[in-house]
Amino acid sequence: MKTVEDCTQRIPQEFSKNGNQYRLHTRGERAMIYAIVDCDGIEVDYEVFEIRIRPAEKRFGKMYPSTELFPPSEAFGSWAWWCPRLEKAILYFDQLERGEKCGHRNSIEVSHGEDQPLIVPGSTHELKKKCRN
Repeated sequence: MKTVEDCTQRIPQEFSKNGNQYRLHTRGERAMIYAIVDCDGIEVDYEVFEIRIRPAEKRFGKMYPSTELFPPSEAFGSWAWWCPRLEKAILYFDQLERGEKCGHRNSIEVSHGEDQPLIVPGSTHELKKKCRN
């Protein structure tokens, strides 16, 4: 007999979204870590998030299966976190797996002035520029 998990459409292990290439790094019962990889396949940033599932539904006369959700931008700081280092991503992952709430609104640990934009070397902002050249 199939369980709900068997029927749920999972997020692909590798995919592209918003100009970034994502690769599944770690999957648990409650959380996932996706690595953002550069054009050479090197992991440069990490996104950690709770596993959330949209229930199966009927739309326009067609049945759609339950689906894991990849976090939209507004989820960051709530049920998803960006981390420039794997160690921090693993800490958040472990907290989520234990059912605990994660850190504050912004997981970035680089200090910067309030009026200065934050661009971390090797971040996806620089990554997009590098891979276009």
